[in-house]
Amino acid sequence: MVFLRSLIISGAIHGILFFLVLAFHKKYKSASNYYIALVVLFLSLNNVYYWFINAYKEQQSIIENLYVPWAMLVLPYFYLFVQSFLHKKVEKKYLFIPFYFFLLGHSIVLCNNLILKRIISENSIEIFFSLEEYVLVFFSSYILIKIKMIIKEYERNSKEKIKKNIHWLQWLLIIGTCFFIFLFLISLLTHVTNPVLLKFTRHVLWIGLTFLIYLIAYFSVYYNILYKERNVLRATLKKDTLKKDTSKKEEDFVKDIKSRIIEEKWYLEKEISLSLLSKKFNLSESYISHVFNQESSSNLMTFINELRIEEAKKMLLNKEFSNYTIVAVGLESGFNSKSAFYKAFKKETKMTPSEFKKKNLS
Repeated sequence: MVFLRSLIISGAIHGILFFLVLAFHKKYKSASNYYIALVVLFLSLNNVYYWFINAYKEQQSIIENLYVPWAMLVLPYFYLFVQSFLHKKVEKKYLFIPFYFFLLGHSIVLCNNLILKRIISENSIEIFFSLEEYVLVFFSSYILIKIKMIIKEYERNSKEKIKKNIHWLQWLLIIGTCFFIFLFLISLLTHVTNPVLLKFTRHVLWIGLTFLIYLIAYFSVYYNILYKERNVLRATLKKDTLKKDTSKKEEDFVKDIKSRIIEEKWYLEKEISLSLLSKKFNLSESYISHVFNQESSSNLMTFINELRIEEAKKMLLNKEFSNYTIVAVGLESGFNSKSAFYKAFKKETKMTPSEFKKKNLS
């Protein structure tokens, strides 16, 4: 138990420092980072309270009078984080009613203990505390369902040119939900039969929740930076439109395809493919592939990847983007993943993007 308590307080201190950095550092300034920072803060404050309860048992009755239902704020602010992270309009309606209700309830209990000379029975106070636990469980479940609905809607209806990667969020939510359902069931089973095991289970529950929230917080900061960098990189890439007649000889037709791919920067679109080109030129995929292979020294996708790598080289050597991540450069060059970018880049240049950048900027 001492080890678990040490984990809780060290995690709480880390959480408070994390909040201060995220809330006040200009580099991380965004609405979603602000909300996830508050999630971490309220979770940390809740953990600090329980650490004091366990560390100073002789003053437990005094510390219990200082209780604030911080746990009631964790999921509501996490809900606001998800809305903001996915660029949805933030809705706060009814989210904080349980917190204010139980904050008022604990204020009445405090007055009862200190001023009213305990005119409210212990049994009534115990019922109130039990009600708080059940409301927390069911209210949290409701918010998690709402979050799942928001994520599904984003996947189905988002029309953003740069969509945020949310697979990590989905998996962490699934893992977290399964973990806490399991521990909640254990808590119910041990509530009467084994109070010591119940206390241990609750420690594990809060440590697990803290670890999960920290993972989500760090991932969200990373993907917010990545999203911001990609938008800046995309804004620098100017696209010109060029109309050409496709009724030409095969050699001229290939030149036309190459010209439009280059001048309209189609190679920066990760969705570009034979299928997409056939729609743009109103020609069959097989014809475009045949003509391109016949009249060009490389196939279509090799040509496109060569252009993407050249674009990536320019960005890697541009000192304006020197602090941007390699992943952001690869994605804005048209590649659909980090692995695809590294593989193509190394095949073309015989070195990784990092090695190329280091060699040419040193």
